[in-house]
Formats: sequence, C-alpha cells, structure tokens
Amino acid sequence: MKFPSLKFLLVAGLCLIPALSRASVDSNLTLELRYFMQQKLTSSGNSDYGQVKSVRLNAKQLLIFLAQDMKVKFPDGAILKIQTNDKVVVTDSAGNFLRDASNFFELDLTGQQRVFDGQRNRLTGQEASRNYFPITFKIKLSALQGTVKGIAIEDLKTTTPNGDGIQITTGQIETAVNGSGTVGAGKAYYDGSLYLKGRKATVK
Repeated sequence: MKFPSLKFLLVAGLCLIPALSRASVDSNLTLELRYFMQQKLTSSGNSDYGQVKSVRLNAKQLLIFLAQDMKVKFPDGAILKIQTNDKVVVTDSAGNFLRDASNFFELDLTGQQRVFDGQRNRLTGQEASRNYFPITFKIKLSALQGTVKGIAIEDLKTTTPNGDGIQITTGQIETAVNGSGTVGAGKAYYDGSLYLKGRKATVK
C-alpha cells in the first residue's frame, strides 16, 4: 500500500485551516518600542568614540506625531485601532471613530497562513486556539519612519451561540518585533513588543 507523502499531508491539513488575512476582531494597538540611533561618533588619535541614543516609543507618542502631521488635536485617551478591514484608525476612549490613519500606519497580515493550535467548530463557529503567523507594522510619519516585523502569537476564542444566537469573539496578539527606519535624517533601529486586543459580539 502506498501511503501519502508527508508533504501532501501537510498541505492537505493547511487547506482545512482558513488563511488569516486580517485581524480577527477590531483591536486596540499597544506598542512598547525603543529606537536606537547614532548620537555621537568621533575619532581621536588611534581611537574611535561612539554614543548611541535610546528613546522609548509607544502608541501615545505615535498619536502625538500623527496629530502634527494631520494638523488636528486628538482628545485625551485617544486610541490607535486596527479594524478587520485592515484600516488603521483613531478612536476616542469610548471607541468612537475620529480619523482614518491608514496613510500613516500599516499592519500587514494579508495572505499569511496561520499555524493553528486548538479547536474550531466549522458549524457553530466556536473556537479556542492559539495561532502563529508573520506580522509587519509600518510607520510612515514625518518625524519618524520604520518597519518592524515578528511572529505574532494570537489567542483567539469564540463562544458557542447563546439562546439569542449571540456569540462573543475575543482576540489577543502579542509579539516581539524589531526592524529599522529613520528618525529625522538619521538611521534608527527598532526593538520591542506589539500588542493587539479586541472583542466583538456577532449574531449567528
């Protein structure tokens, strides 16, 4: 008897799992990055001397730079949010839409195939899984630009529909990221973490 090859089994298994092409739920974006850039570089005699500038960068600071580029003022508590349609938007603390920021930030999940660990019911939509896939976040601001990449780890849970057919989906992504870009006219390297967290209710 001829058994199917390991390659065939792997491809067949992956075909059963839907490709993850976007965020599973609208999610708040949190960043904890640092960028490193050359501050001083001098030579004296046979010796070279260098000093690196290290600066913390989070989502709140990105919103400050974004407001400057857009020439607007965001309210206290404004949030960067990734929508399931791939848009990056700014909302107030209550989740109300303020501005589309997709020209300045880009989160790339498109076309990536997740590595799936857990269980999903294709009939009811119930799911409890941990998924792994490449993720890329791009910053395109006047003050700083850069691209960071990593392997996202997504914890995704969808409940069974209740008596009214309502089910709740919660998703949380955490990943270490790094990359490079520019701050002003200088070369910068980025390192840190990216987090996405969201929740939605749907009627089955």
